[in-house]
Amino acid sequence: MSNGTNPGQQIYNISQESPVAPYPTFTEGYQPAAYQQINSYVAQKLHNSQYTDLRAAYLDPLTFPPSTLLDDVSNMPMPSGLDQSQQADWNTVQNQLETELTEISSLYNFWTQIQINANSLSTEFNGRFGRASQILSSGSANGTLSWLAIFSNVLSLNPETSGIGTIIGMFLSAASQLSSSSASGDLGALQDQLSDLLQTIINDATDIYQPIAKDWGKLQQFYAAVASASTSLLESDITSAGNQYEIGAYQAVIPSIMAIVYFAQADWGQCGQNGSALGYTPVETGQEGYNGDLCDRFSDIGVNLSDVINRNGGWSSLPTWECVSTRFGTSCRKTG
Repeated sequence: MSNGTNPGQQIYNISQESPVAPYPTFTEGYQPAAYQQINSYVAQKLHNSQYTDLRAAYLDPLTFPPSTLLDDVSNMPMPSGLDQSQQADWNTVQNQLETELTEISSLYNFWTQIQINANSLSTEFNGRFGRASQILSSGSANGTLSWLAIFSNVLSLNPETSGIGTIIGMFLSAASQLSSSSASGDLGALQDQLSDLLQTIINDATDIYQPIAKDWGKLQQFYAAVASASTSLLESDITSAGNQYEIGAYQAVIPSIMAIVYFAQADWGQCGQNGSALGYTPVETGQEGYNGDLCDRFSDIGVNLSDVINRNGGWSSLPTWECVSTRFGTSCRKTG
């Protein structure tokens, strides 16, 4: 699990801070004139009537791409006829604006990519719950599932500075702000609640651009944190995260309809080992069979059946039953 140094968590937390520091004002000597000259130059280059001020444009990156603004500011030549003091003021203003726009460009690129990554994960997660529902195909299966637990599990399996670590770190921090990141109910209710919660988490986690772009202090903190944050999200990362979510769904709901059953005389197929198996919860007069599709699915998503049968880790809430054959038929009892 993350120790709090995850760059995604840091970036989200930066966006949530109280105001840190305003952008520097240009009040000394020739600095006010230099800023206005640069501002006018950029306006001429853009030919856009919506443009009024360079720093105001930082907050509208879709209309005024930061990389374009940076090129315009960097390419403006120093006016002729300035004395040494004025030249120094000019350089101070231009250098500061170039620094700001370098960091704004980094923020915009990061923000754009994490929205793509978040949408990819949302599609994966929603599809995985649908797959789990199809495999279980039970109207009585129910349970409770927490996004905090899912995100923590995914983080524990990935480097914190990886693309998947960065976006899941942001999700984890956003989920921590909710009064509850859990959902409870049958499969249909769980699917609806979890999907709605995930969209809320994504909206909050990715809403970082404006809070950071309008605050020079936050922007500097972001630029330091993003140096160690990857936004490269591999297909294998998405699949692995989807596996963890699907496994979490099974761990949450199958204890309501299944148990670890010991019945040496039964044929448990792909769900059994040494007389024990993951099967439907028995009744006192006999076992109720098993879900072969589920046990086949386990091998696809990296679940070791031995861990399930031995109730290791997240499978510890599965109840246990024992069945025996008698001359009167099969008799089953709950043992744990």
